[in-house]
Amino acid sequence: MPTTNVLVPEGKIAVAFSGGSDSLALLWRLHTHASVTALYVNHHIRPEAELEKELELNAANCRRLGVPLIVLDVDPKELEELKGRMGMEGAARTLRYRLLFAWCREHHACLVVAHTKDDQRENVLFRMLLGASAGHLAIAGERVVEGVRLVRPLLDSTHEELRSDLQNQHLVWSEDSTNTDQEIARNYLRHVMLPALVERYPELPALLDALAVFSQRLRRFIDSQIVSVDPTRPLSRGVFLALPGIARDELLYRFLCSVERVPLPFITRIRTLVEGSEPRWRERLGNLSVWFDDGLMHVEDISYIHEFCYSGHCLTQGGVLSIPGVGTLHVRPQREGDPERWIRIDPNALADPVLRSAREGDRIELFGKQVGIAHLASGWKRKKPMAAIPLLEDRGGIIAVFGSAIGARDRIATACKSLAPQNLFVYYWD
Repeated sequence: MPTTNVLVPEGKIAVAFSGGSDSLALLWRLHTHASVTALYVNHHIRPEAELEKELELNAANCRRLGVPLIVLDVDPKELEELKGRMGMEGAARTLRYRLLFAWCREHHACLVVAHTKDDQRENVLFRMLLGASAGHLAIAGERVVEGVRLVRPLLDSTHEELRSDLQNQHLVWSEDSTNTDQEIARNYLRHVMLPALVERYPELPALLDALAVFSQRLRRFIDSQIVSVDPTRPLSRGVFLALPGIARDELLYRFLCSVERVPLPFITRIRTLVEGSEPRWRERLGNLSVWFDDGLMHVEDISYIHEFCYSGHCLTQGGVLSIPGVGTLHVRPQREGDPERWIRIDPNALADPVLRSAREGDRIELFGKQVGIAHLASGWKRKKPMAAIPLLEDRGGIIAVFGSAIGARDRIATACKSLAPQNLFVYYWD
């Protein structure tokens, strides 16, 4: 029989308590410790009658163990919004941990979760199927997430061992009806795929255990090699190249996932670009925008592009202007061989120019008549908000429309095409 001793940090402890056998066994093993609180998250997904019965049983078990029970309710509107982006399973998990971490931060508690050896095996196999790197296959026994210490003290115990503990104590656990839904990927792996594999390859559980240990050791080594990543600051190519190759993907993962979770193929593509010789590039994936310039890599969330308006010496004296979510404007004297498609302007003719985002109602003079920017944008057939289209404007009106910022065509006002050629600057976007 497994020992009832569980190694947990000192101080206030919050147990993620679903009422299932694993979390109830964890609560039983910890209930004699001081300052233990059970946190139950109600997603309001299952039938109300089932939830009421579960809550009654959970409350009774907590009273018997002398542990206070706190119920945290998921906002149905938030759940519905997230479900469209990441599915019900992902949305429920995201909101569950958001509530648990928020409570722990407010009460200065660590969060203890009942993941077991069986969960670890499933996780290693599941992440292998998803193409995770070797250092990300195993569940960590302890780490800090969003400022909260997260501890998993049951990774050496199996479901059966924990249920044996509960039966010996005459404790009854609840059963979540969704745990048998094989439409959920992890349930299918747990109830169908893994048992079939173990029947064919009986040594598989031991191999998954060994692979989990290897993954954890590899992760610790990589952690020791990586400096703290601040995603609000650019990542230096020099810092990246100074790392051993095995740690580079992890550094990119932490840097990029500060905005959005990214798959391994995208990380591999970014690594190839950073290790290459191109001085300037830009890549996008969903709401994630990554660009590299002057030895520095930047990352940002472009899900919401806000209006912008910039003025400065760059527009008349030359330079580079980067706009988050849009791109980088380059201004310099023209040179022989510059592409014809680039905008050419005499900066001396500009009166207090600004670079700003397009708005509904904006118009530019083309071929002797006023043309709406919205009309131009509709012809480009690019599904981008108006705020993503940069304009160059001075006191006399709109001078240029940089359609190239959204992969379309640049346009310059008719009056600016007759400027003297000797003072022309090129204005181009990447």
